Amino acid sequence: GLARIDDLLTKNKPTVCVICYGMQDRITDRPAYQENLRKLVKKLKAAKVEVTILTAPSVCTKKYPAYARYVSVMGEMAAEARKVAQEEGVGFADCFTPLLAMEDKHEVDFTTDGLHPNRAVGARTMADALQDAWGFGLPLAGEGTARRKAWPSGKAATPTSTSAPAANQPVPFAGNDGRKVEWDNITGNVGGDKWGIGGVTLVAPIPGSKEMLAGVADAGLWSSEIGSRKWKMLAGSKALAKGKPNQIVFDPKNPKVFFVAMIGGPGLFKTSDGGETFEQLGNFDSVAGLSISFDDNGVKTMLAGIADKTRTVYCSTDGGKTWENIGKSLPEKANCATDPVILDERTFLVNAAGSNVELSFGIYRTDDSGSTWRRVSELGPIGRPLIMPDGVIYWSRIWSQGLMKSTDSGKTWTTLDGVIKKIPINLPGGRFVGTLGQQLYLSVDECKTWNPYGAPLSITPAGMVYSEARNAIYVWWSSGDQKVDNAIWRVDLPK
Repeated sequence: GLARIDDLLTKNKPTVCVICYGMQDRITDRPAYQENLRKLVKKLKAAKVEVTILTAPSVCTKKYPAYARYVSVMGEMAAEARKVAQEEGVGFADCFTPLLAMEDKHEVDFTTDGLHPNRAVGARTMADALQDAWGFGLPLAGEGTARRKAWPSGKAATPTSTSAPAANQPVPFAGNDGRKVEWDNITGNVGGDKWGIGGVTLVAPIPGSKEMLAGVADAGLWSSEIGSRKWKMLAGSKALAKGKPNQIVFDPKNPKVFFVAMIGGPGLFKTSDGGETFEQLGNFDSVAGLSISFDDNGVKTMLAGIADKTRTVYCSTDGGKTWENIGKSLPEKANCATDPVILDERTFLVNAAGSNVELSFGIYRTDDSGSTWRRVSELGPIGRPLIMPDGVIYWSRIWSQGLMKSTDSGKTWTTLDGVIKKIPINLPGGRFVGTLGQQLYLSVDECKTWNPYGAPLSITPAGMVYSEARNAIYVWWSSGDQKVDNAIWRVDLPK
């Protein structure tokens, strides 16, 4: 498109232009996608052309599951397109989100081949998004029956140019007092002068405190000073200077004792003095997932899953002094076991998921501390699951294919429909918050339905946590190989 724009302007002399492109560009070269999109907009504006950026439509994943890996990329792509539109002062229309929601809720195939939109539903939804952005009124899809059947109660609904179908009404952050609540950039000096590839990789609240910890690639752990944007590197954090802090697990009785899982270097560390010093545990690299059980005497059992390793789950029952690989009893063709879960002294879960599609996916459960494993699901989740106080488990399928749920300690699993595909966080009062693109979503019915929550962000979050002590949500994003000044954001929720 960029190579042809001058010729098209000369020949056609347009006054209005809709830009919808970049799937291949975005997958292979994220910076080039944004740069070229911005160049297109600037050339068109210079030629006095009125511009609207239209997101690429979603892919169809239920009929074509191989395309599910593209959903999260396309969500990020839509958020980046929105950002360019906002910064350049041009129009923006979102057809990605309503198409994604349409398939999730009503299993409508809006494509001809999983990728290209069909005329009856896909193309008309794209037109509806533009009509709504331009204020033209009723949706085109309301003319026929195909689209109407896709919406609740048989009624046509107009997708909006925001981050959700019109049927999903936004929920503001503000409380009953009407106070405006906004996102606050608290990146400050976190990570020092130089970051490794990945930038900020985690943010974690210290239990019982408003203080936060942030992990930065090749720069260790940093602690926030309460009420400010200033960060201080933990004294013993030089031990963590190689690799990416990936996960922190606190001792529930003493938050000065915590464990840090690392990727891209030595895999596991422990501090007993709040980060003044760290000791390495085990002799393995790149711990992708860590699960620890505690009793009155401290650590009871530890499980460590290793990045990109099959049949490898290390177990320790002596505080990390010695380790045994209990993953060797998993099936030979089981995919990577990256995220183990301790349910009780003898009952564990582990995922089987990875980029090698020739290996099998699933969830495995053991009732004998890993001597034997039984496959309890053919769907492969990845990342740390969300385990509720009542024992309900939520897990996210690989390639953002959707959430899974178990209500019986992982013996059986069901899938959940909805726009949120990655693991949410839980807030007090039975609320869940997830992210899609630059928008937070809220669920009050156990992740069944979702509504946009608060104002959109200017970044696409890579992670999100809730601080109970501060009643605040923190988000962060991965900046690749660049140090940025907008990596961590916080919103203080109304009481």
